[in-house]
Amino acid sequence: MKERHFCLVFTCMLLLFIIFSCAVPQEEDPMKQAAMSIADQLGLPETSQSTDDRFIIFYAAELKSGDIVSEGSPFKSLQKPAAGEEKWLFVLDKHPLAKLAHEVVYIYLNEDFEIVTQEDAEWMPFLNDQPLFLGDIYHPSFSQIKWKNFELSVSETIVASELVVSVPNNCALVVNGNNPERYIDAGISKDKEHMEQFFKQFYGEVAVRALEYPDNSKEDFENAVDALIKGGATRLIIYISSHGSKNQLVMGNSRLTVDDLYGILSNYLGVKFYVIIDACYSGSFVDGLCYDGLGNLLTIMTATDSDRLAYGDCDGKKDPNPEDSGGEWTSGFYETLVSYTSSQVAWGFIEYIAQIHYVELEQVLYKVAFDRAWELDCARISWRTVPQYCGWTPTGKRAHSAFEEK
Repeated sequence: MKERHFCLVFTCMLLLFIIFSCAVPQEEDPMKQAAMSIADQLGLPETSQSTDDRFIIFYAAELKSGDIVSEGSPFKSLQKPAAGEEKWLFVLDKHPLAKLAHEVVYIYLNEDFEIVTQEDAEWMPFLNDQPLFLGDIYHPSFSQIKWKNFELSVSETIVASELVVSVPNNCALVVNGNNPERYIDAGISKDKEHMEQFFKQFYGEVAVRALEYPDNSKEDFENAVDALIKGGATRLIIYISSHGSKNQLVMGNSRLTVDDLYGILSNYLGVKFYVIIDACYSGSFVDGLCYDGLGNLLTIMTATDSDRLAYGDCDGKKDPNPEDSGGEWTSGFYETLVSYTSSQVAWGFIEYIAQIHYVELEQVLYKVAFDRAWELDCARISWRTVPQYCGWTPTGKRAHSAFEEK
């Protein structure tokens, strides 16, 4: 009898639980509701198939009296004390995956999730001098993404095959200039990993030096260049992936300017240099170094020009290279380097072109890789970037930009 009574009570309780669960819907994340309210108030499109109107809204912070919101830029200092009615801080990112200096909007809401203030910026916000966004913030699982109107995709790492050639007596310096304690990654560490991997297989382990935080300051960079040259390097390939503004790059807790790099290269006129930079506005380095009389600078190329952003992996329907990872331009450049040095036939073509034009193998290899990266760059296809090249061409003329060539 007791068992029957127990079963009856348990069954009733279970039915009540099921009825109550169905009758009371699960409460939706209020921050997601707030982000949807922002999208509605600003009239943002619900979905996007292009790169022109892709948006992401992040929840940043709950604001308290005395809080200071600042723009997390290494190049300027803008601060704003939170006003009394400003309860919540959100960020609208107008160019997701760009390598950081790009259009974002700080949006301040009151308690009723109504927009009180909007503030245009180029960098993600800091709160009381502490970064609010770090790491891979564009991963679909990132908890602070509260609204987006396009699908994010995350590609697997591309692993280089065994290389069948090597070129002795050359060295490479691979630099991840980012400070991950202050700025998001945007594919920078992946770019550094890929290029370091390639150069180690191409030139050999001992011929490659890599820098990353916290040992990636301008002084660390200068010391690394000096050490490689004193160690016997007569050709030095410099690859830098970082955040940038016009005429300057983030270099750990410091900055590297066009004038700084010019001074470093001019200190070693007996050494031949190749310079490759993937950062926003990096074309300003081409403008500053290409036609300045540095005869030892054989090639300089950048992921974009002096007026546009550089992008992390921005796969889309128009992307001819959807399986890439890291920076949109560097990924295509890296893949081409691997493919042309993994095949005897392809490498034979590089050797033939270098021989008939009396130029170095790298001049041909990097020009071929640049041209192919141009074709694979989804951001370039949408004219969000214009990769820049200054160096040898098969015509014998020193080309300045791929835009002019194409």
